[in-house]
Amino acid sequence: YPGDKERCAGSEEKDLEAGAGPGGKAPVGMAMGEFLAVDELCLAMQCALQQAASPPEGTPPGAPKAEGRRPSCSSAPPAPAPPALERKDTRTPAQRMLEALRSPSLHADTLHSFAKVAKNCAKRLPVEEFLDLVLDESVPCVDVRTPLEFEHGHIPCPGICNIPLFSNEERALVGTLYHKQGREHAMLKGMKIVRPRLDAIVAQASLLPTLEKGARICVHCWRGGMRSCSVAWLLKQAGYEVFVLDGGYKAFREWALTSAWTSRKLKMCMISGRTGCGKTRILDSLRDSLGQQVLDLEGLANHAGSTFGWVSRPPQPTSEQFGNQCAVEWRCLNSSHWVFVEDEAANVGKCSVPPELFSLMRQAPLVVNVVVPLRLRLDLLVEEYGGEEAQADEEWKPRMIESIVRMNRRLSDERVKEAVKALDSGDCRSVAKMFLAYYDKLYDKHLVNATGTGRGVGQRPGEIVNVEVPEEVPVFDTLAHATSVLQLVRGFSKRTSLSTDRAEKIVSFT
Repeated sequence: YPGDKERCAGSEEKDLEAGAGPGGKAPVGMAMGEFLAVDELCLAMQCALQQAASPPEGTPPGAPKAEGRRPSCSSAPPAPAPPALERKDTRTPAQRMLEALRSPSLHADTLHSFAKVAKNCAKRLPVEEFLDLVLDESVPCVDVRTPLEFEHGHIPCPGICNIPLFSNEERALVGTLYHKQGREHAMLKGMKIVRPRLDAIVAQASLLPTLEKGARICVHCWRGGMRSCSVAWLLKQAGYEVFVLDGGYKAFREWALTSAWTSRKLKMCMISGRTGCGKTRILDSLRDSLGQQVLDLEGLANHAGSTFGWVSRPPQPTSEQFGNQCAVEWRCLNSSHWVFVEDEAANVGKCSVPPELFSLMRQAPLVVNVVVPLRLRLDLLVEEYGGEEAQADEEWKPRMIESIVRMNRRLSDERVKEAVKALDSGDCRSVAKMFLAYYDKLYDKHLVNATGTGRGVGQRPGEIVNVEVPEEVPVFDTLAHATSVLQLVRGFSKRTSLSTDRAEKIVSFT
């Protein structure tokens, strides 16, 4: 290093002054100071070289050593190591969105972004195409409305399942927020409610029959909005092919009230007759034994139509659900064959017949009036309403008395008291005979007028044909009478040359 020569020469002069000869060794005390300085300098150089030779922190094993200038022997600290490489985000956009929705600090901007993505995540189908999937192809259908909405009315299809996004109370809360504070507040509250059960919704849907990864699944809510779109997005991320009902259940209801009846014309034969003539039995035999198409209104309504129609029947559906079932049944019927329907009034128990359907029933081209002797009618009525199976229900007698008492609006108080007394004594045949006097007049008027029931007006446009059961017949032979009805209908078709096109023209015209 510069100055070392002069420094060494100075040391040699000092050594001579101390009594040492040229080239002689200096005293130990004098030499140690110099040697310690040299040792410290060597140690510092060695440490600097080791640091330069070792890789910086974070360098992967086997990486080439960085080249650079050899550090000086000064005591300055080494240069800092280069920063570590940032970790690459390998999450998909859907995963990032799901984590953002689950974040405690949920923002309105996140929900708006989610709404845009969810709205277009699945194919939206009109009502007819949606029904093609859930009815004809038995694709599972998830109704995400509340349990109360579902109970009031839903699409009657084989794979229907209610997986509610909100409870009844939660939906009411979100709806109140929407009307009072706006859409943004309602969306935030709704997502905070739903967030803990996102995985459970997908797990519940995956338990549906025949549902495997990649399978098709249909979803709907009330209007085809955020509820159905949110669940559709979740199911799509789980690997399912999802379809959403455009317009939601509201669009289906509009179809069930209008388009279901106007888009298809069927040849209808009404089975009419007085109470106890076996109309329901004939319809069952036409369907089960003779392979004919039947629209069983009493079966769908869980009611026989009269004051005592509740006997041996499960609870009735809501009037809305009854209308849904009628519309779906009508859609599934073959327009090239006759459809047999019982000649009901506008109401079957508490269920109202859809207005469009009732209008078609009153305009049917053929009405078969089944005429049965009083003796056989009483036998059938006692068997159906007062038989052992009916009386096995502990609620049968109290409800029968209640139904009889309600008839005081149509019968005298004296007749009602007589009926209750006969029921208490177990004389169900006398009870039935008392009420036939009223019901026979009602049904005779209902058969011929244009608008139905005893107060109907006008003349019914269809042809009325009687099928009479002989007085001497010992018992009611259901299959034989159903066969007679079918032969009559076939003869009517040949006589009038009533093809499918002709039938459509007649129903539409009348």
